[in-house]
Amino acid sequence: MAVTQLVVASPASAAPPTPDFGPSIEGYAPNQIQTTCDPVAKPGVVEFRDLLNRTYGTHTTGIVRACDSGGTSEHKEGRALDYHFNVNIPAQAAAADDVINWLLATDRHGNVNALARRFGIMYIIWNRRIWQAGSWSAYTGASPHTDHIHFSFGWPGARKQTSWWTAPPPPRDRSVSDVTGDGFADVLAYRASGELLQYSNNILINPGGVPYTGGRPIGEGWGGFKHVLAADVTGDGFAEAIAVNAEGKMFQYDNNILVNPGGVPYTGGREIGHGWQGFKRLLAADVSGDGSADILGISGENDLWYYPNNRGSNPGGVPFMGGRKIGEGWDRFTKVLLGDVTGDRYADVLGVEPNGHMFMFPNNIGVSPDRPYGYSVDIGQGWGGFVSLLAADVSGDGSADVLGVDPDGQMRYYPNNSGSNPGGLPFTGGLVVGVGWQGLTIASSS
Repeated sequence: MAVTQLVVASPASAAPPTPDFGPSIEGYAPNQIQTTCDPVAKPGVVEFRDLLNRTYGTHTTGIVRACDSGGTSEHKEGRALDYHFNVNIPAQAAAADDVINWLLATDRHGNVNALARRFGIMYIIWNRRIWQAGSWSAYTGASPHTDHIHFSFGWPGARKQTSWWTAPPPPRDRSVSDVTGDGFADVLAYRASGELLQYSNNILINPGGVPYTGGRPIGEGWGGFKHVLAADVTGDGFAEAIAVNAEGKMFQYDNNILVNPGGVPYTGGREIGHGWQGFKRLLAADVSGDGSADILGISGENDLWYYPNNRGSNPGGVPFMGGRKIGEGWDRFTKVLLGDVTGDRYADVLGVEPNGHMFMFPNNIGVSPDRPYGYSVDIGQGWGGFVSLLAADVSGDGSADVLGVDPDGQMRYYPNNSGSNPGGLPFTGGLVVGVGWQGLTIASSS
């Protein structure tokens, strides 16, 4: 079994979440130097900056420059960005290299410098060198650019007219808790007595946009399981139930909601593995981005393990066989969630510390296959008072929201508003959307 060690909060090999683009791509941005003065930040530059801030934490930046300042500069047209990394600070120098390597990497279709082209970046200056149209050369300007990276954008990139912004969105990650297959996460919950309840998501029609009202009983005998997960293992858009008993046996309950009498999703389960008793936590969502849920587990030694879903090639169609270690030190967190927070189809990890701070580990499996969760960003506080938390796409917009149940049984819904919240933080204000959840264990929750 291959083992890859990972320090939980290491910033190395970080990259922003990246859509899975097709082969079509534009050429290099034309050389459109500043000819007018319009010192208003252009949207493509602003959103590029915000993307970097979500990945690397907020940095000092500059986009516009006064018209009466000296020289020719795209800053005077609001289409240049100075993003402050210092080459003399090792962690910042490494992060700067990560940004540039990400922009200039060759994609899976063989397109060189793919993301720089998709963003419409005209040139980059960093540490006495300038990149333009596919090649680097020495930069001899007055500033050596050792304390910031300079990005200048062509007009299409500045106006969000390039393929990073205009390409069709990738398929949504519907892998977590979508029992009914409609693109909106439902809730499975069970009582200590073993009764399993399904709370269908009716956020579009319920008064006040409350997603869950009454639950309906759909099964018995679930109280004896140590872990119950609701995730789309088969890749058909309907969440299966995965359950692990005290002996470490894992069972898969296929979702046959469309054909079973009364629309009951789960009837008989089949054993798909054993040896899972050593895990303190199990989480299921689409880590690999292939449309089927994988599993992350936190062992008794607080290591993070990744079990990819290879049901198409494994004997007997068993989804989870060989796992590999991808992290350590996860006892840092009291709660760990898995869901596609960034909306790129790849499940991210959320961890809550004892002090209530929540950290997001964006999924970088496309850049670092053996290190998908290599760094974290603090995205908020006040999460320590919840009995259970679940990350799933409640709103149906393609990005995971968070549900939290407090000790009084109140459920709060935190919609993911990373596109509009200051600093790109996904979760700010929560709404009370239900009561009476005490005594219930929510599948896939932490």
